[in-house]
Amino acid sequence: MEWRFYLAVLWRRKWGIAATIAAALVMVALGNRSSVPYYESNAVLRVAIYATASQAPTLYTYNDELKNTFVKIATSTLVMEELANRLQSPRLPSMTVEVITGTELILITAADADPELAARAANTLGEILVEQGRSLYSGSAVNAKDVLGVQLEQSRTELDEMRKEYEKLLLQTPPPSDEILVASQLLLEKQRTYETLLRQYEQAVYREGLEAGMITLVQRAEPSQTPIGQTGSIAYFIAIAAGLVAGIFLAFAIERLDTRVYATKEIESVVSATPLAKFPKTGSGHLLLSQNGTSPLADSVRHLAANLQLMSNNQYHKVLLLVGAETGQGTTTTAANLADALTELGRNVLLVDCNLRDPKLHQVFDLPNDKGLTDVLADNVDPMKVIQKKADGRPSLLLSGPAPASSSLVFASARIGSLFNTLRKQFDYVIIDVPALPAADIINLAPNADEIILMVRRSHVRRDSIRSAEEFLSRFKDKFIGLVVNEAESQGIYSLS
Repeated sequence: MEWRFYLAVLWRRKWGIAATIAAALVMVALGNRSSVPYYESNAVLRVAIYATASQAPTLYTYNDELKNTFVKIATSTLVMEELANRLQSPRLPSMTVEVITGTELILITAADADPELAARAANTLGEILVEQGRSLYSGSAVNAKDVLGVQLEQSRTELDEMRKEYEKLLLQTPPPSDEILVASQLLLEKQRTYETLLRQYEQAVYREGLEAGMITLVQRAEPSQTPIGQTGSIAYFIAIAAGLVAGIFLAFAIERLDTRVYATKEIESVVSATPLAKFPKTGSGHLLLSQNGTSPLADSVRHLAANLQLMSNNQYHKVLLLVGAETGQGTTTTAANLADALTELGRNVLLVDCNLRDPKLHQVFDLPNDKGLTDVLADNVDPMKVIQKKADGRPSLLLSGPAPASSSLVFASARIGSLFNTLRKQFDYVIIDVPALPAADIINLAPNADEIILMVRRSHVRRDSIRSAEEFLSRFKDKFIGLVVNEAESQGIYSLS
């Protein structure tokens, strides 16, 4: 299923994804260390909307223009110079002033490396703007109030004088009726004039108080404790998310470019050979059956040995050729383990090192390689004289011997066929360890084998190598071809089988 394939890719590339996330976190951490921390403080002004009985659309436009005017005034050169004078600081914080949309509020923001200076600058600018607003509105209002005050005082004086004159006329005997009538009318007129001026004066006083409060500082700035120049924990979460996305992308990009095969099923689908065994991945200290006979690998090798016997119906004198799809497939180790496992079953086994290019069996069994196969083929030495056996319960060994000038010429000799016929008669099983494909030696050795076992190491072998091995083995249709997958995946969430 596709989702299992995706999970397998992610599990396989988990360390790459983890490294990408770690790199993103390191970048954020380094950015924090190299950046200068800045602190922001905010003060808020309110520009009160002047209300009238009829709220015309032009009034709202005027109010917007009024707020924008204060923003322009706040950032003007004269205001900034006044701010610098009041702060008495060698530097001026970064100041921004903006209207909070949909409100009567103006936001003043000061940013500086010193949080105290930033807060003081925001508050001071707010105070300057309040003062500017008062002076802006106070001009006409103060003059009207003063004029009305003078007129009111004059009217009060005239009213008092007229009242005294009227009272004096009332006290005369006989009272002058015509003069009293005229005086009463004048007194009433003076009273009306005084009351009118008094109302106008009170309105002027009220308007002055209203306009004086049109601009107010509604929120004072406080020193901030959180720097804006450094990222907080949210930045690390973003880095983790970004690293995860980038890691997943890289995982699938690398997977697309990677030519190695990671699925046993894919190996089996390419190679038209009989699956014989799947060896688990194991540590270097548990590779050899002779060193650790209880490991999962040892059990798998014994299972392979038992299967080979059952498949041959207990007919012995077989020659088995083990070949790797490419170098590093574990062919030599498997040959040694299989020879030990068959020996445990009571079979007489000979292990032949035909890898003259890079012989390894003498190292596995800790034996000298001063005599062996090349002596038999080149000098016609009796093979039984150069076969070595380390101890009871271990297989016999025909090592490679001294390195020849050309291994291909050695195996092209007519003696190779008669040699294996002789060995087949002497042993139940002859196991041949050969170089990895596409070595030319195998072309001369394969016809002498009864069975060919292809070794493929999952997650290390390339697709092209598997296809080349399949093409090569297809030449030997008369041979039994078996497949052993080395380091097969275990059953789990990351397994494809």
